[in-house]
Amino acid sequence: MFSRVSRKSDRRAAFTLTEVLISMALMLVLSVASLTGIVAIARGNHALGNYTVMNAESRLILEQVGQDVRQFTTLTSASVSELGGTLPAASGAGVQSVVYTYDAATQTLTRSVDGVAQRTFRDIDTLAFNFTKADGSSTTTLSMVKQVQLNGRIKLKLGGTGHNTARILTAQFTLRSI
Repeated sequence: MFSRVSRKSDRRAAFTLTEVLISMALMLVLSVASLTGIVAIARGNHALGNYTVMNAESRLILEQVGQDVRQFTTLTSASVSELGGTLPAASGAGVQSVVYTYDAATQTLTRSVDGVAQRTFRDIDTLAFNFTKADGSSTTTLSMVKQVQLNGRIKLKLGGTGHNTARILTAQFTLRSI
């Protein structure tokens, strides 16, 4: 009888292989769930950053184009992908030629002053210049254009295959001096 008691007291408490495997599987499921949440939060944060950048870029485009269009004294080109005109030079002496050109292949909008590229806006997925007459109907005849409107979309890569997009649609800029 003494030997039975000593055998029982020598036994140690331990987990069985089944218990260890089940606990590891539960830990794996919880780890995957929390990692998925962290990735979702990171993607959301990156998307929010993209929208901030796109908003700032579109506001800069609209401000620059609007400022130039309102100062145009003559319109020199008016097509879906190009807008050009002359305006008083910054020095106050003479005029300067300003041309906006959208290149769909490189997804850029370039502002050129007297033939020299001054500013290039990037990541513009689509962009079109729309022209209207004084009565609001569409036209591409230079002498009849009285208003200009931009319509487009900026697209930034989110990561992986996803993209964030922001639409650009302006009010119509009236050509005051023409």
